[in-house]
Amino acid sequence: MAPIARSLPALSAGFFFLILTVGAAVVSSGPADGFTINGRVRIPGAGAFGLPGKISDAKVTLNGGKRITFLRPDGYFSFHNISAGTHLIEVAAIGYFFSPVRVDVSARNPGKVQAALTENRRVLNELVLEPLREEQYYEVDLTRT
Repeated sequence: MAPIARSLPALSAGFFFLILTVGAAVVSSGPADGFTINGRVRIPGAGAFGLPGKISDAKVTLNGGKRITFLRPDGYFSFHNISAGTHLIEVAAIGYFFSPVRVDVSARNPGKVQAALTENRRVLNELVLEPLREEQYYEVDLTRT
């Protein structure tokens, strides 16, 4: 029983982008108030930012899965009522590997937010993530003997 190597098709434009904008509302009294993190997954060449089926199943996690959200049909996502501090955002999309993003939300300066790629610590105002690689996977044909 030999594994059959299969890979997902190459991206038409060669890249997958995640644009992350962080909007922060002033923290007011009450436990439900906080900051909002908004982002967008954009696929070049997919006219009007349409999402193919595989990408529409992508999920975005915050802080190792403590909060999870999915992409809207236009590719946007949001996390609401986020506390000040350092947070980790990760994108999981079948066939693609994204670098995690560290987002620092300032409590001292409401509205001040910094985002940085974790692999090179580069600080970005508007975050555009390219996948580090297209993931490869293998299928095993269990019907063969």
